[in-house]
Amino acid sequence: LKRINPKIDIIINFSLFNLLFFIAGSQITVLARLASYFGIYNALLIPEIANLFKGKDRIIFKCIVCIIFFIYMVILLPIDYDLLPFKFVFNR
Repeated sequence: LKRINPKIDIIINFSLFNLLFFIAGSQITVLARLASYFGIYNALLIPEIANLFKGKDRIIFKCIVCIIFFIYMVILLPIDYDLLPFKFVFNR
């Protein structure tokens, strides 16, 4: 990644901060709130990892990431359904 983007170290370091705050946030709720601020760096890191692949491998990687994110959101929907405007679709 360093050859592709020389400034990637900042994104990687903040992604590691996110991991540390999530681990510490399982015990202390104040730190769990701080983890949400560093979560954007994970979203910035995924496209940089996709740049490591070439051609069809890049497309496959992006599809796998989208599928995993979709599964994560479907699992998360029953927990946070008070925020959804179309919750009746999932309550059948």
